[in-house]
Amino acid sequence: MTDALVLVLVGLCLGQVVLLRRLRAEKERVEKLEGARRDFLADVSHNLGTPLAAVLGWTELLLEAKDMPAAERVDKLHRIARDVQYVSKTVKQLLDLSRLEASPPELRLEVFPLLEPLMEVVESLAEAAAENGTKLSFDGISPACRVRADRVRVREVLQVLLENVVAHAGKNASAVVAVKAQEGRWLVTLTDDGIGIETGRLNHLQRRFFPSGGTGAGLGLSIAHRLVAAHGGVLDLAQLTGGGTQATFSLPQG
Repeated sequence: MTDALVLVLVGLCLGQVVLLRRLRAEKERVEKLEGARRDFLADVSHNLGTPLAAVLGWTELLLEAKDMPAAERVDKLHRIARDVQYVSKTVKQLLDLSRLEASPPELRLEVFPLLEPLMEVVESLAEAAAENGTKLSFDGISPACRVRADRVRVREVLQVLLENVVAHAGKNASAVVAVKAQEGRWLVTLTDDGIGIETGRLNHLQRRFFPSGGTGAGLGLSIAHRLVAAHGGVLDLAQLTGGGTQATFSLPQG
């Protein structure tokens, strides 16, 4: 056997080894994705099934309890409305995420002060924030901080991030929204001193099929991640030393 033929055979063997390694790695990636997908679907089913079961239970109770006091009846109706709103919101997020995965969002760009959608979100969350004792402050943001972006989409991102603080940071948490200029963009940072997020969860929260363990399916953050990316930025989440979470993203200056 000539040296040239040996070299050819060695090259073919090495090529097969590399190919097999790539195939094995791809198989493992697909298996992990499929497992995460199953976990995600199970988690969403749980998070939808629980409130739907509650709605059914409260409704049956109202139908059977003919002599229930008016105040108690109103309380039960409020509970039903709250659970129906939760289910409706989850379904909407699933549809939104499905559309974003099918194709990038079509942005309607305009120039506007970032403060405007931010204050709209703050106002919408005022009641929930008051109930939880959540305190919000601002640093470096003014009407001069103008962005060139899709106003509706930017509000969606801010809504997701601030809702997470109110809902998951814990009682009496404080949060700061800071804005500063950075290379033609506005860098937005939302920092809270709440209970924080486990490091393992932070590595997965922005993934499509992340199972949350009963605390929400991470749908909002997945949507926010894609909307920020559509504006040329990246949504980063970080756990702070001593507790708390920090979310950072940027938008083009207007």
